[in-house]
Amino acid sequence: MNFITLSYIVAGAALGWLAALLVRRGAFGQIIDLATGALGAWCGDYVFGQLSLATQYPGWQGALGAALIGAAVLLFVLGLIKRS
Repeated sequence: MNFITLSYIVAGAALGWLAALLVRRGAFGQIIDLATGALGAWCGDYVFGQLSLATQYPGWQGALGAALIGAAVLLFVLGLIKRS
């Protein structure tokens, strides 16, 4: 695991809470939001890497952006699944 991937995971854990506020899906609880944020950040890292967006936004700003987007999308999808 390289430093960039680790930074996505750490940033995602921290931003899981913020993503829960953005998608207004706080019904999972803090622990689940943090874990989902870390997983979403890893997914954001993968998707941004596949779309070559990681090279356009290098550094910690790109890591935070990808982590927030990945966490928010994952929390949104989980909220839709939980709702049905």
